[in-house]
Amino acid sequence: MPDLQPGQNVTVNLIGLHIAEVEFGGSTTADGVIEAIDPETREITVRLNLSFSGQRFIIVSPARVSLV
Repeated sequence: MPDLQPGQNVTVNLIGLHIAEVEFGGSTTADGVIEAIDPETREITVRLNLSFSGQRFIIVSPARVSLV
């Protein structure tokens, strides 16, 4: 897995996630920027380049994130 750092541009795999009452399927992804990485849980906070009902941030596992 690449060394992920805050400030990097990434693509997030949204398949199976529920955001603002929307469930994503197929090959749904969204671009964003890493805002923070929790060193204990390794969860990544990403600021998305779009919003779902005003929600712009998402917290995901590293497996859902790819560098752009």
